[in-house]
Amino acid sequence: MEFPEEITKEKLSIGCGKKYFNLLLIFVSLLFSLILFEFYLRIIKYPYQGCEEVQLASESWLGEFNKATGWSYKKSFSYYEDNGKFEYHFDKNGIRVESENYEINHDKKIIAFIGDSVTFGEELSFKDTFPAKIGELLGEEFEIVNLGVQGFGTSQSMIHLKNLISEIRPDFVVYTFIPDHINRDINYDRRIHVKCLDFNGTKPVFRIVDGQLKQIRKPKLYKTVDRFKLALFLDDIYQISKEREQIESGDAEKITKEIINQISELVRNNGAQDYYIYYDNVYDTSIYSYNDYLVKYIFDGDKEDKVFNFTNWAIDSQTKGKKYYVNDEDDYHPNASLSAEIAKGFFNKFKDHFLD
Repeated sequence: MEFPEEITKEKLSIGCGKKYFNLLLIFVSLLFSLILFEFYLRIIKYPYQGCEEVQLASESWLGEFNKATGWSYKKSFSYYEDNGKFEYHFDKNGIRVESENYEINHDKKIIAFIGDSVTFGEELSFKDTFPAKIGELLGEEFEIVNLGVQGFGTSQSMIHLKNLISEIRPDFVVYTFIPDHINRDINYDRRIHVKCLDFNGTKPVFRIVDGQLKQIRKPKLYKTVDRFKLALFLDDIYQISKEREQIESGDAEKITKEIINQISELVRNNGAQDYYIYYDNVYDTSIYSYNDYLVKYIFDGDKEDKVFNFTNWAIDSQTKGKKYYVNDEDDYHPNASLSAEIAKGFFNKFKDHFLD
């Protein structure tokens, strides 16, 4: 039995209409679910969920957003701690200096120190930091420039140095490495790992692509990143997965190593000499320790003789009960006493290189 052509077309039209309606229904349902999840993330204040209080990281209230490094210190700015324990001063370029209105003396040999809060001198006055103490041991013919910035990884230190090296014109550059820099170098948003702290922005991220170090992400202000919570949530999931993959494969170590190679090349191309400090608070003195492996892997080749390995000092703290940290809640940042030990060890190993 055959149906009239008009009836057949009508049935096809109804079938197609129903199909499109179902697709539209699925789309609307999905869109509604995404909107609900966006509202849910906002209600729980993602990514600060579970935080009774969100505090500004010190590098945030001391600093400002920097489109190259993510953050840097305020220019021509001073901070005095309430109880007078320490003070911070920053020059016209946001570089930590000894006192207000201090200007770098280019008539002296300049040693630029790059790194994070360990180099910067967390909760220490300038004179108590190990860069300043190294300067004291070397003598008045040397000018110390402290380019350390709290929270920095290796890539940020490299970019920071690159932006300032032509103005500073250093004769020597010393980079202080800590093992956590490997994690920082593959991380885009610090809030994934440091909960309940607010920062000025995200970070630059590098990857090795076709054997070359390439920047794949640039820093952004958090007000831009946080505009859509769902997009932030999905990006965080991707970041966590990617970071885990890179750590397990060993790619994270390779990235940091290549960044350090770039630092070395940058320094030497500008007529300076590069040196390194490897710092950690470990107690393990075994020849099979991770730090012993890492210092040999990261600083191989001609850098092997330019690194001061300061990783087993904590055994002294453990056996003798010495206090080496800046406060009772801190288990990493060296106080003035430990800073002096770092300076003495570095000076004893490399004094002939600097005083030649």
